[in-house]
Amino acid sequence: MILPLITLALLGCGTEAIDPPGTQDTDGTTGTQDTRDSSGDSDPSSQNPDFLADTVEGDPGLESIQSLAFASDGTLAIGDGEGDQLVVIALPAGEITDHRPAIDDIYPLVAEAFGDPSITSVEIWDIAAHPVTSRIYVAAEREDSGEYALFTVDDDVTLSIVDLSQVSHAASPYPEMGNSGSEVLALAWSQTSLVGAVAETNGVTHQMVSISLPVSHNDSPAVTSTKYYHRTHNQWEAGPPVLTLAAYVEAKQDYLAATYTCTPAVRFTPADLKRGSQETVGDTSFDYGGSKQVLDMVITSEGVYATINGMLEKTGSRWDSYAGVRVDRSRLIQSSELNEDSVQMIGGGDSSDKIIHPEASRFSALDGASWIDLIDDTHIVALQQAGLHVIDTSPARLPGVHCPEDHKEEKCRDPIRSLEEFRVPQGRTPR
Repeated sequence: MILPLITLALLGCGTEAIDPPGTQDTDGTTGTQDTRDSSGDSDPSSQNPDFLADTVEGDPGLESIQSLAFASDGTLAIGDGEGDQLVVIALPAGEITDHRPAIDDIYPLVAEAFGDPSITSVEIWDIAAHPVTSRIYVAAEREDSGEYALFTVDDDVTLSIVDLSQVSHAASPYPEMGNSGSEVLALAWSQTSLVGAVAETNGVTHQMVSISLPVSHNDSPAVTSTKYYHRTHNQWEAGPPVLTLAAYVEAKQDYLAATYTCTPAVRFTPADLKRGSQETVGDTSFDYGGSKQVLDMVITSEGVYATINGMLEKTGSRWDSYAGVRVDRSRLIQSSELNEDSVQMIGGGDSSDKIIHPEASRFSALDGASWIDLIDDTHIVALQQAGLHVIDTSPARLPGVHCPEDHKEEKCRDPIRSLEEFRVPQGRTPR
């Protein structure tokens, strides 16, 4: 049987408290400063950026395909942790499709596309939707040989390998993370930069790397660590690795939202990350609640959709159920309750499965999902256990209910139910 696997072991939250930004260290020197630019002069929402500039032709020499992210024009970024690089490819767009795949078990299809249906262990590293053609792309690894490949989902519900041997591309190496190598856990395109979250394989060392647009071959990324307020721990932390990144624009300002192997949802400005300072301070917009982990996250014009690990009772040290959660976009962009004043969306401890804030709700259509991506503003593609499905987030299309736009009616809250059908296969650990 081919099971979905995610290799990076679950990392606990870092609990070592550090000084808040701008405080005095014991030796009398000034601690980390908040270097955010508050000028507000830029207007990224009005720009049509060029994402790729100087490229080379040929094989980019990928050693791994761990993360995928499409820019708005279809330029593809690939996180190659084994090669310690971010690679940007001018991928041919192909034909536009309105096909919405519904695949109950994608793993045999991946094995067939690799050319060997007898493969018994395949790992899917990421999925992504092309913003122009709506085609779904899948990054997978054949574990018996360590071979990686990029696939498209065809209209006849088969998978085809994308030939990357002769492509226009730009490769940007980043500093090695240590002897054990690295993993690119997340990628996001803002209107001004490409940002990646990188962590040492099986370790806790991590960094954010940022490349200004347009990307050119052999660009040197800015590198920084991050600092944020952990609402559940009630302290400032340098934190564990970033697991998810999502870009958005609000009030003419470019932002990135990040979640860690812990619970805060933290926003950064790409301009701060591009400075490459030793430490970049983010703003905690809200906290998902104690003993949670966001596996993946997307932002639409009206909500933040996430698949959450740790919503139900834990068995030993293994969290064994994934659940979908929606938070109003207004909570992400607000500025009145940040950091020490940020609020929890979901309870912790005995209330770990209860929505406790009116701007959050369960979104059961994402139950069981490990990877998600936006096809458009109202459609999400999700890898749910072995299945690949497209989910309509329009209120009228939610299962069994017709919800108003504000999602405030009680029937739209979808109280926690048993997720027995979405139990994680034995041996699987969250990335």
